Amino acid sequence: MLYRRFFLDMANKLDPMDLKQILSLHNEGLSNRQIGDLLSISRNTVNNYIKLAKSSDYSIREMLTMDPHQLGELFTAHTTLITNRYDELMAWFDKVNQQRNHPGFTFMYHYQEYQGQVSNPYSYTQFMVEKTVKLTTPGRNKMTTLASLN
Repeated sequence: MLYRRFFLDMANKLDPMDLKQILSLHNEGLSNRQIGDLLSISRNTVNNYIKLAKSSDYSIREMLTMDPHQLGELFTAHTTLITNRYDELMAWFDKVNQQRNHPGFTFMYHYQEYQGQVSNPYSYTQFMVEKTVKLTTPGRNKMTTLASLN
């Protein structure tokens, strides 16, 4: 779950030229905090991009020689945790979102319905955590937030 949240936090991806600046400054020996301060980017965002860069098959020097399009492809926000199970949950939240103004609305009731109709449901605690995260799925233009439903 944290892995998927990490990528959602990176939903406002940086421009490939910003990525090059981060990598260049890191290569010159600046700390992630100094890079964040210098570029007016959160140090945690810098930390996340540096972690991704280090886990890549390429060295930072190799990444610096890439054109912006290639570099952008390395830092796409794909995750293996967005699966059919996750898509079912997002579809369920669309249904829940439409019913939130009905009298007697409770998440427990909707979770029990969800649990009964889905073959591999998330636990109730995961269900409740997901409702507070801004939900986006690939191919959709809209963002749905269910935090206001609580």
